[in-house]
Amino acid sequence: MALIALFAWWLWPAEEEQAVARKTGELVSEVADSDRSYMAKVEPISLSSAAAEPVVPSSSARLKFEQARRAANSGNTRSAIRIYQELIGSNKKLVEPYINLAALYAQTNQLDLAQQTLTQGLNADDNYATLFASLQQVLGALAANAYQDALEQEGDKIAALKLPRVSTLAENDVQQEQMNLLQERITYLQSEANRANQSAQSAAQISEKLQLAENKLGSANETIDRIRTEYQQQLAGLQSQLSEQNARTQNLLASNERIQAEEKTQLIAAREQVLKAQQQQAALDGELEQERVAREKLEAELLAQQQLAKEQQLVLENELAKQKELARQQEIAKQAEIDEAREQARQEALAKQQQLVRQQEADRQLAIEQQADQQRRAAQQALAGNESQQAQAVELINSWAAAWSRQAVSDYVDHYASDYVPTNGKLTHQQWLDQRRVRLTNKTFIQVSVSNFDVRTTDAGFDVTFSQHYKSNTMDDVIRKRLSFAANGDDWSSAKIIGERVIR
Repeated sequence: MALIALFAWWLWPAEEEQAVARKTGELVSEVADSDRSYMAKVEPISLSSAAAEPVVPSSSARLKFEQARRAANSGNTRSAIRIYQELIGSNKKLVEPYINLAALYAQTNQLDLAQQTLTQGLNADDNYATLFASLQQVLGALAANAYQDALEQEGDKIAALKLPRVSTLAENDVQQEQMNLLQERITYLQSEANRANQSAQSAAQISEKLQLAENKLGSANETIDRIRTEYQQQLAGLQSQLSEQNARTQNLLASNERIQAEEKTQLIAAREQVLKAQQQQAALDGELEQERVAREKLEAELLAQQQLAKEQQLVLENELAKQKELARQQEIAKQAEIDEAREQARQEALAKQQQLVRQQEADRQLAIEQQADQQRRAAQQALAGNESQQAQAVELINSWAAAWSRQAVSDYVDHYASDYVPTNGKLTHQQWLDQRRVRLTNKTFIQVSVSNFDVRTTDAGFDVTFSQHYKSNTMDDVIRKRLSFAANGDDWSSAKIIGERVIR
C-alpha cells in the first residue's frame, strides 16, 4: 500500500501536463469541427476539371518534381526542400511544389515557413482547394501553440504536423468559383485564429489548478508519514521473526555436532585404511629397491664394457692417425721431390731463355751497328759532293735513329730541344719525356732504319724528310716522317729537334 501511495503522489504532476496537452488538442479539434460544414461546400481538385488556361509542366519540371519526391520519401528532407524551392522559382504557376514544400516545413515543425509557402502558392495560382485545406491545419496548429505558450509550461509544441503531399504534377487548374470560396475560408480561419489567441486568457484557471495541486501535495505528505509508521510496525514484526530464526539456527547447530561425531568415526576408519595402504606401499617400495640395486649393477657392468670398447676404439684411431701421418709425410716428401724437379727444370729453361735473349740482344746490337754503319756509309755516299750542312743533317737523323734503336733514353731525348713539346700540343715537355721513356723501355727490342733523305733550310734552321722503318716485338711499320731542327748559325752538328710529324 505504501508503494502505491508513493507512486500516486509522484504521478499526479504528469497527469496535470497531460490535461494541458488534452486541452490543446481539444482546441485544434474545435477549430476543425467548426469548419466542417463550410468545407463541405469546397469541391476537391480533380485532374479532369478544366481551367481557363491549363498549365502544362515541362519535362525538366517533372524530372525535378520526381527527384524531390524521392528525396523526401528516403528521408533526405533538406535536399527535397532545396529542389522544391528551385522548382517554385522556375515554375511559379505549378501548385504541387507549394503543397509538398509546405508539408515538409510542417513535418519539421517550421509552421511559419509552411504558412508563408501556402500563402505564396495561393497568391501565385489560386486554383487548388488542397492549398486551403493545408493552410487551415497550419493556422489551427499556430493557434494551439499560442494557447500553449500562454500556459507558461515548458515542453514541446504541437507535434510535427503532417500536411498532405501530392505525387504527380497536375496539368490543369480549378475553376475560379472554387478559389473565391477558398479566399472566404482564409478570412474565416484568420478570425478563428484570433479567437484562439484570446482563449489564452484562461491561463488564470491553470494557476488555480496549480494551487489545488499544492494542497494535494500536502495531503500526500501526510500519507507518507502514515506509511512510515506502518513500515516501523512491519519492521518490529520482522525482528520477531528474526528471533524465531535464531532459535531454529541453534537447533541446526546441535544437529551439526551429531553429524561431526559421525564424520569423526568415519575419519578414524579412513585413517586405518590409509595406514594399511602405507604398509602395502612400504612392501612394494622394498621390492622396487631390490630391482633398483639389480638395475644399477647391470648398468655398471654395461658401463665397464662401453669404457673398454671406447679404449679399444681410441687405440685403433691412434694407429690409424699414425698411418695417415706416415702417408702424409711420404706424400709431402714425394711432392717435394716433384717440386724440386720442376724448379730445376724451370731454372734450366730460364737459363736457356736468358741465354737466348742475350744472344738475340747481341745479334740485335750487331745488326743495329751494322745498319747504322751502312746508313752512315749510305749517307756519306748520298751526300758526296754536297755541302757539309746536309751531311750534318743526315748524321743527326742517323744518330737519332741509332739512339732509338738502342733504347737509350738519355741519348734519344738529347736530340730534342730542352723545351720540346709535341706539335699537337696535348702534352707538356715533362709528360712527353715520361711517355717516351715508357715507350722506349717497354719493348723487348726496337729497330729503326732511315733512308731517302730530303734536306731543306727553314727560318729556324732546317727540315729533314725521310723514310722510317720501325720494327719491334709488337709492331712493324714504314712511314714518311719530317723532323724540324733549330740550328745555331751555319754549324748544324749541334742542332736540336723542335718539331716532328708524320707525312703519310
